[in-house]
Amino acid sequence: MPLPIFDSSAWYEARIAEFREANMAASLDCPEHFRDPKIVGSFSEALWCTVELQPDVFVPQSFSVGVVVQPSEDSLRFRLLDDYQYLEYIYGDSFPPRDIRMIMAHASRTLRRAASRQIPIQAVSFDSFTLRLSPGFHTSGDHVEATVDRLFEEVVVMAPKIRHGRSDTAAPPSPE
Repeated sequence: MPLPIFDSSAWYEARIAEFREANMAASLDCPEHFRDPKIVGSFSEALWCTVELQPDVFVPQSFSVGVVVQPSEDSLRFRLLDDYQYLEYIYGDSFPPRDIRMIMAHASRTLRRAASRQIPIQAVSFDSFTLRLSPGFHTSGDHVEATVDRLFEEVVVMAPKIRHGRSDTAAPPSPE
């Protein structure tokens, strides 16, 4: 006897309907501002990825130097590393600061152009062997800019961190 075909979309829709029905009664006791669809709908869903810098194309090592977030049906937002002291410390003269600044300026121009033309995040190309976008991930949040900042702080480890009210901008220790 053949197994019945399982229609996952119908099952999924039924579970959503049950959830809504169960939560409708509970929502009647909620304050009015929690039931306002404009407030609930303001929670934005977005696709995000990291901007990866691979300083040496012959070495398979890259660093996350920025994040790009694109809310659904909106232009992308991004934040890039603007303090390169750790990269300068790691690479020294083999990857001069002037080159780092040129590459990061190219990344910024490319992302600004993509944002102004509302190019989807999946279609952004740096036309460079040293820059690329990571595969996309889904995220959500109340404010796009806050989400960009949160993701940047979490994944761009080369950025100086704020600790106890002061910036961690001291130069890395010099090798002895």
